[in-house]
Amino acid sequence: MSLCPVAITKAQADEFVDRLHRHHDSDQGHRFSLGCWDSAREVLCGVAVVGNPRAPVLARLRRVVEVTRCCTDGTKDACSWLYTQAANRARIDGYAAIITYTLASEGGASLRAAGWWGEKLPPSSASWSNRPGRDSDHVRADMRWLKVLANDWREMPPTIADIRQLEAFA
Repeated sequence: MSLCPVAITKAQADEFVDRLHRHHDSDQGHRFSLGCWDSAREVLCGVAVVGNPRAPVLARLRRVVEVTRCCTDGTKDACSWLYTQAANRARIDGYAAIITYTLASEGGASLRAAGWWGEKLPPSSASWSNRPGRDSDHVRADMRWLKVLANDWREMPPTIADIRQLEAFA
């Protein structure tokens, strides 16, 4: 099996997500989309959509982006590959950090394999997802994952602990 990058549009990513994602429809926000091509089967086996952070307080951090959708057809290692590629692209584009969220039912193995680290969210911190205009199915995130992309400590975004303090005032 050989996974390769493939250029995709937002519309193509949305169609893939709408067809295969377990608990979300396509998303509105968009900075860039990535496709994962399985050259052995000659099929698009996964997509990642990266946009501005959804949490209002994080959206103010200009150098942070969020993987808002990561979806595969179950191809082995495609999810880790997509998270790695999303982080690499965000680094090239000049972002200092990339985040995403998962549910308690999702173990996060793909994120850990891609070098991200996670923090369990307190029950109140994910309540922003239940506000009008957010995901229609109101799925509540249980873990926030972060990968720092900056090489210099002066470029670093706030730590997750600092983000929690900011959220308390949002």
